[in-house]
Amino acid sequence: MSLPVPVDGKGFDWPRKVANAINGLLTYASRRSDYPFTPLAADPADPGEGQTYYNTITFKARTYANGEWRDLF
Repeated sequence: MSLPVPVDGKGFDWPRKVANAINGLLTYASRRSDYPFTPLAADPADPGEGQTYYNTITFKARTYANGEWRDLF
């Protein structure tokens, strides 16, 4: 996959900025009682396929898929 290169040569870090913005929203949302992901400090020991949680150490939502944990953003 190739990403478009800005004409002015600036803005190459836009994916990082988007990911940081999303992770910031997840951090804020995780403090609410209606947040859909369980906040945890580490990966659950016995996960089920598709299980998702919010890691309070890395500030990332993670999903268990195909035998491994993956960051959503």
